[in-house]
Formats: sequence, structure tokens, C-alpha cells
Amino acid sequence: MSKRCIFILFCATTLFARVPAADGYTVIVLAISEQQGAHHETYAYAYRTAKAAGSGTSHHLSADISRSAVEQIALKRCRRKGGDNPKIVLSTGEHGYFAIAVSEEQKGNIVGWSDPLPSPDTAIKEAIANCEKRGGTDPRVKEQWRDYFHAGEKRPITAP
Repeated sequence: MSKRCIFILFCATTLFARVPAADGYTVIVLAISEQQGAHHETYAYAYRTAKAAGSGTSHHLSADISRSAVEQIALKRCRRKGGDNPKIVLSTGEHGYFAIAVSEEQKGNIVGWSDPLPSPDTAIKEAIANCEKRGGTDPRVKEQWRDYFHAGEKRPITAP
């Protein structure tokens, strides 16, 4: 086979190869309520992966949803949980492990979260450290997951 034929075959294969779905998005939202001297934080999160990854969890969204739609879903979930004036604290297309830790204080909850990290242990440590840095004492991991589309997994990790 000549070099020209190989080149044409390569180009045709590349052209007709199925393009994978867009990367997933992860969004974490936080609402802070200052009522009657209490500092209470409420959180919500949402992520989107491709339909091909397959999962029926409530936080799994279909492949054809935009990043801004995922952000709106997370904001809406936070409001449903009683969050006033929620703010997006993390919105990323990077993949990895994520965690949320909560410290239940006398005057309310304090929340910490992780950025996408390469292992579940580092995500947990970062979420706990972030919670402590924000004033929490004795934080506990409440949520943990992985942007699993990129790893070919079938379901998210659940909190311990």
C-alpha cells in the first residue's frame, strides 16, 4: 500500500470516528443564612456526565445539558433545601474526586468542599481542611463522588 493510500485511510478513519461526548461538569453551591445570630450554611451539588456512562442517580444528568444548566440545577436544589441567596463556590469541567464536609456547630453548619483531586482520600482531606479553615470544628464528610465518566465507571461513589 502506498503512503498516499495509508494517509487517505487514516484521514477517513479520523473523520468518521465517533467524537466522544463533552466533558462532565461539576457544580457546588453554598448558601449562608445569618438569622438570629446563627451562621447556618446549606449546600447542594450537581454534575453532568455522558449518557453512555449510565447511572440513574438523582445527581446524574443527561449528556446534552450545558454547564450553565447544571449550575442552575445546583442553585435550585440549594434553594429547595432552604438556602437563601445561594452562590456557586465551584464550577468546573475538570474530572476527579470531590467531597463535601460539614461541621455541625451550636450556631449552625459550616461547609467545606474539595476541588477535583486524583484520589478519594485527598478529596476528603481537602474538604475537611477547607471546613476547618472556614471555622468548623470536627467536620464530617457528607458527600463524596467522582466525575466517573472519564474513568468508565458505572456509578458515583457514595459518602461513607
